[in-house]
Amino acid sequence: MASCNFFDDGKIDEPVNKGQAVSSVTLQKGSLSIKVGQMQHLGVSISPVSARGQAVTWTYNKEIISLEQISGGAVITGLKELGFHTVIEAAL
Repeated sequence: MASCNFFDDGKIDEPVNKGQAVSSVTLQKGSLSIKVGQMQHLGVSISPVSARGQAVTWTYNKEIISLEQISGGAVITGLKELGFHTVIEAAL
């Protein structure tokens, strides 16, 4: 069962799920080829779906790509010319 916390500033805190522990975090693509300025969605799956503590921490090279976390994954934007590569990791 999920719950929300309200604070004095009127904003709703992130939902807290009291379900099972996370058993796996999987990126939905094994690799991406992105040109400078190009954007691609990179989905992330968390199992089980009802798991608690689903805040994803992303690790990547900020000089080569930018990453904006969105619901269900992230939007990746290329920042460097071809020939560069980076590893993107998602963990809880």
